[in-house]
Amino acid sequence: MTQYFTKAGTPAQISWEAQCLAWLDAAAGAQVVRVLQWDAGQLVEEKLKPARTTAAMAEAFGRGLAFGGHGETDLAMLALFGCPQLRVVEDAYAEAAGSAPDWRLRSGLHQLHPLLVHAELFGSGYGRQAVEVAHAYA
Repeated sequence: MTQYFTKAGTPAQISWEAQCLAWLDAAAGAQVVRVLQWDAGQLVEEKLKPARTTAAMAEAFGRGLAFGGHGETDLAMLALFGCPQLRVVEDAYAEAAGSAPDWRLRSGLHQLHPLLVHAELFGSGYGRQAVEVAHAYA
């Protein structure tokens, strides 16, 4: 039997997330959670089983980021929203991409816009965090 997870939100939020997950799934890149159903106020997704992250998996992921989009942005998002074995991922990325020694100093700049978007969508907790990040660069 499939276990599921239900999210509530505004119709625009639910529609956006369901359509983005469908787009990612169709692109056949990273595996994404399966949407079971969605309507104007809720999204029902298949519940994922927890997986144990190994250092080797984290290292491979970090090396992969080095050849994808903008790695510093990807790493900043992982730091912002959480990533098991983040330091291993960061170190593997830095080694594979030949990163500048000061790349970590720019992480907050890459986080600022997503924090502001999340403040608008999900509330003031993200707004306070955005202000803290902005002050660090003032």
